[in-house]
Amino acid sequence: MNTKQKLVSAIVAILFAPVAMAADMPQASVVDAQGRAVMDARGNCVLTKWESADSACGNLVLSREARTVYFDFNKSAIRGSEKAKLDSLIHAIKGSKRVASVDIVGHADKIGKHSYNSKLSRKRAEAVKAYLWHHGIKTRKVDLKAVGETESVTHCDPKMKRADLIACLAPDRRVVIQLNYAK
Repeated sequence: MNTKQKLVSAIVAILFAPVAMAADMPQASVVDAQGRAVMDARGNCVLTKWESADSACGNLVLSREARTVYFDFNKSAIRGSEKAKLDSLIHAIKGSKRVASVDIVGHADKIGKHSYNSKLSRKRAEAVKAYLWHHGIKTRKVDLKAVGETESVTHCDPKMKRADLIACLAPDRRVVIQLNYAK
């Protein structure tokens, strides 16, 4: 590649970097010139892909990652590193008047029997619910769901060595918190 081609490539990369980064960001609402939320024909907020702490529609905007708590293999105790994430989530929920309820969905990896994984995913969801309750998320409705290993997000070779398989399946050992908003 000559110098001119390198320069053109660098400029293109710089120009498209914000687009690539925005593709995975949570959505925020579109606002008009007066700062009011723009609504579609059904009365729903029109959303963009740009990140915002709070949308003009009053809904808290948090990425899926900010609402996901990960667990160690075969454990339902919340890791210290994940408590900081939950603390941030609790602070955001308390600061938003629009959160009507919270759904907590527990997951497990593919290792073990289905019945065991269902129980483990429920224990994980209950641990997160207890943590939220202990930190003041008491007045809002909280629903629990345990799906075991049925909603896997990993694609690991089952023939891997056990330690490698456990590491590969780490993203499946999680609880996802869904925020439901008052209309």
